[in-house]
Amino acid sequence: MKPNSSKRELEQIIQRSGSTVTALTLAEGLRHMLTFYQNVRAENCPLDADGDMLLFQWGTFDWGQGRFFQCNITRQFISANSAGDEGMSQLSLTFYYAPSAAYDALKAGNRWCNSPSALAEFEAFATGTEAFRSVAHTKPAKLSLQLGGV
Repeated sequence: MKPNSSKRELEQIIQRSGSTVTALTLAEGLRHMLTFYQNVRAENCPLDADGDMLLFQWGTFDWGQGRFFQCNITRQFISANSAGDEGMSQLSLTFYYAPSAAYDALKAGNRWCNSPSALAEFEAFATGTEAFRSVAHTKPAKLSLQLGGV
């Protein structure tokens, strides 16, 4: 798969499961992104050069569209032989929840996964966080799936 077709590829995985992007919970979204990473390699994005990695991150932020507690799973692609950010792109699945004192009490954090061989440890970390457990099966206020440059 080419990185620029990653959004379409993930959407197809989600559709084959009988769901839609807009109907996902965080638990389902994480599962689909992990399956996608495990089974579909990105062309010209070598694993041994951190060319195809996953990121799980969370926190309460206001990026210009209002304040939300967010949990995000991002697949980052870095094409071999690219200069600077030129060959870098990210497929981001972000779940937004109305802010609360309980979410504010959760310290923001993140973790990278740099290869499919590290996926089990990455999944255990993500699902073990208080952030994940707090919203895993809760319908988000909104969510987005975006592919873009860095």
